Amino acid sequence: MPKKEIFELERQLHEQYAINNNSNLSSIIALMTTLLAVFGVYGYVFIHTNIEFANNWGNLIAETNCDKAVYHLDVLILATLSAYFVLIVLYYLANYIGVNQRKEQFITYAIRQNYYHRNNTEYDKVYPKGYTPFNKSITDFVQGLYGEISCILKITFYLITFLTSIKILFNIKSYVFMSGICNASLCDLNWFNSIVFVLSVILTIWVLCCVRRNFYYSYLKREKEYIQKKWLIKKDKINKLQREKSVTCFKKLCCKIKYKNL
Repeated sequence: MPKKEIFELERQLHEQYAINNNSNLSSIIALMTTLLAVFGVYGYVFIHTNIEFANNWGNLIAETNCDKAVYHLDVLILATLSAYFVLIVLYYLANYIGVNQRKEQFITYAIRQNYYHRNNTEYDKVYPKGYTPFNKSITDFVQGLYGEISCILKITFYLITFLTSIKILFNIKSYVFMSGICNASLCDLNWFNSIVFVLSVILTIWVLCCVRRNFYYSYLKREKEYIQKKWLIKKDKINKLQREKSVTCFKKLCCKIKYKNL
């Protein structure tokens, strides 16, 4: 393929990378809108929930004041489980898009290196030192705003967990206070919902860690691929230099023998 066509192809790939980054703005807006919806629904349920569990799930409304229902604590736990599910989906999408952008950065990095390989000084002037897809840790391998959104989603998870835990602790406290410390029986508490909540917290943390780890392994696989390509180039250059050096040494040896013979 002629050099002009190769240059045009690489230019188009570089432009497409920039277009993809700009077009992902709509994805960021969608993720943030969904996150605000999670905050709104959970906040509403949290405010309109008392600290008592329902006797049965057939009646989850504790009372109605001014046409506004006050729900039992079971509803808050159901809302928490739903929020966890939505957060896991958003977390997966944010990592998926961010990691794909990071993988595309390897291509643009290779294109830039191809045209700046003769003048590294100019490359350093244009691009900052950290503007590279290599050597990213598990905390910063997700590119751009998607990495920040991932952090926001984790903070949201811990915030929801903390608020729900407070309600459950108040339920336990009110039961012990009303029954008396001596007369309170832990067996009479509604442990089922509390256990379901604790298990859901553990399961959500495990899923989030698995999502992060799997995407990080995918990033490392792409990084290793490009490192191997770069290593092969260096190896070829080293072999070439070694061959040139051996030829030069052979010529010197021949010259010395010829000089002695004279």
